[in-house]
Amino acid sequence: MTTLASSIPDVLDALLDQLQRRREHMLAAAPCARRALALAELYEQEARVWSLLFERSRRRIQWRAALSAEVHARSCAQAWRARAHASRRGGGLAGAWS
Repeated sequence: MTTLASSIPDVLDALLDQLQRRREHMLAAAPCARRALALAELYEQEARVWSLLFERSRRRIQWRAALSAEVHARSCAQAWRARAHASRRGGGLAGAWS
């Protein structure tokens, strides 16, 4: 049981690394609504990983950090989703969102 419990953070860490690489790859693509939606989905996946860490953390400092990271990822997902909808309505993807 100890081996499994200690491997969970390693698995979650690997998932977060993978999501970060996918996000960096996606950010290199041309700005468009489809890219914004894909980024929103990646942030939603990241939020789920942070949620798993939160659920499995035993130390207060860890669950507080995981909870903050989850909230941030969900906020980023919401912002990218809003940007995609604005782009579809003709708002474009200018400025910091490019």
